[in-house]
Amino acid sequence: VTQPGGQLKVLGFNAVDISGGGVALAFTAQSPSLALELDYPGCAIDLPDVGRIVVTLRVKAMLDITLRSGAQLQRAGCQFINPPGTMLNMIQ
Repeated sequence: VTQPGGQLKVLGFNAVDISGGGVALAFTAQSPSLALELDYPGCAIDLPDVGRIVVTLRVKAMLDITLRSGAQLQRAGCQFINPPGTMLNMIQ
């Protein structure tokens, strides 16, 4: 994530679902939070057996979930913004 002043900050989230339109991310309350309708440029997603894609994500939905274990997580539904066609092929 690019912060004010141009400094980069690395945030780590688990991708729980991915498609040609976007990705769902899961994270704990201790993780840095994301904001609805905000764009996050330069997001790197490592796809096993495919490689790394770098995209701009826009957070479209946020949801609090409770696992069977009782652990609390947040889930963010993110849209890919202007993804290149080659990236969509990699995801497929």
